[in-house]
Amino acid sequence: MATRHKRREPKKVTLGKVASQARESRIRSSIVPKPTGTRKQTVFTRRGEELQARNPDLSRIPLTPSNLSKFKPDLRRDVAGRALGALSDMRDKGISFTEAASRWHLNRRTFRKYARSGLHTLPSTGRVRSKKTDRVHYLFFKPTTKPGKYDPVETKSLKERQTYVQWRVALDAAKGGDSEKMEEFIAEYGHSPLIGGVRLPTSVHEIQKISDALAEEGTKFEGPYRVSGSPS
Repeated sequence: MATRHKRREPKKVTLGKVASQARESRIRSSIVPKPTGTRKQTVFTRRGEELQARNPDLSRIPLTPSNLSKFKPDLRRDVAGRALGALSDMRDKGISFTEAASRWHLNRRTFRKYARSGLHTLPSTGRVRSKKTDRVHYLFFKPTTKPGKYDPVETKSLKERQTYVQWRVALDAAKGGDSEKMEEFIAEYGHSPLIGGVRLPTSVHEIQKISDALAEEGTKFEGPYRVSGSPS
């Protein structure tokens, strides 16, 4: 006698179950780790430069227009100091006049006023570019061997500003016990160079006395541009 097989009826699947199953499938696929390659990722900036992916340690990343936003300017400076900072960014980082003014919170007229001798306009395009040097006047205050007493030092060029800043950096290093930077300063600029008629001491005895005065006063050098300058 022949056996009669039961006819299988198709399972009814509701739309809710289909959506649920699709959701579970996506979750499972996202859990599975994707294979990672060893090839470096290439990043293209808006200027068309090509940069290879680098270590996230900012100290190892060069200052380029693509990662400039990671290095914020010191906006505690006065207007003249911010103008010099913007001018330095144009020289060292290759950014535009407008971008430098924006980074340092300056309007373009003020930037041009305080950094006039370091800027020039291209006749063909009207673009503003930075010069390799300038005659911007800027007033620093040099610490002395007496706590709280500072002598004014008027710088009148980029070279004089750089000399003073390097001396202050070497002074702070010597204050912390590192005399190597002061030795490098002497090798490049000589013993006790003059800026604006003011001598920058480099002898061990004077540096020690200035360091003691700064320690007693409790101050620390916060950057090269702390006081007012005059437009040039």
